[in-house]
Amino acid sequence: MELKCGAVILAGGRGSRFGGVNKAELSYLGKSFCGRIREEFDRLGMDCFFSAGAYPPPEESGLKVIPDLPVEGEEGPIGPMGGILSCFEQTQCDLLFFVSCDMPLFHRRMAARLLELWTPGTDALVWRTRSGRLQPLCGLYARSCLPALRECAEQRDYRLMHFLGKISCAQVETSAEQIPDFWFCNVNSKETYGALSGFRPPVLAVSGTKNTGKTTLLERLVVSLTSRGLRVAVVKHDGHDFEADVPGTDSRRMQEAGA
Repeated sequence: MELKCGAVILAGGRGSRFGGVNKAELSYLGKSFCGRIREEFDRLGMDCFFSAGAYPPPEESGLKVIPDLPVEGEEGPIGPMGGILSCFEQTQCDLLFFVSCDMPLFHRRMAARLLELWTPGTDALVWRTRSGRLQPLCGLYARSCLPALRECAEQRDYRLMHFLGKISCAQVETSAEQIPDFWFCNVNSKETYGALSGFRPPVLAVSGTKNTGKTTLLERLVVSLTSRGLRVAVVKHDGHDFEADVPGTDSRRMQEAGA
């Protein structure tokens, strides 16, 4: 039987460090955080929902909103766990990929790879970055984790790490999958937001006379950098007409190295 999969953008908290700003509406390169994340899921063909905790989604997002269900003894949202619980209670999805709205560099590979790696009997798959930090708000969850979610809510234990300890949760290393750790950047302060707006990819130039080892050096650099989870592009100048990427050419060697 084919499993029904979906994606959820979590609204997050009240953005107190931003003066009460809805972080889903913050913009990066001309698009809202929410809009950028939604585009990545659209490219995977996944149904995308918005888990509304403290705030609704931006008006232009067109996302279906899933409100947090009330929790007995609480006056308002209980945080990310409440969003995960509410989404499973109110959708028919067997698998849901959750990502926080304040992760504007999110890339569809982060979801696609976990969907490929998931196996029946696993309640959750979450990323583990090179620093050893788990990323429970960028992870894949199965409906089978619902009993543990309900139990945590009943016990008023809303700590995600405690919840993960109650289920079958597998960790996927970003280093093994060549996923850049900076994709997990959480914009949870004005300082981080300022740094994000000034981010530009670094550029390295290699030049020299003919047959001095430029391509060999670049080839080894590309292998080394991609093994660290960086996405590398190579731009090669050629003063003559040529067909790119054919066997034996420098451009083919760069491509095979991982660029």
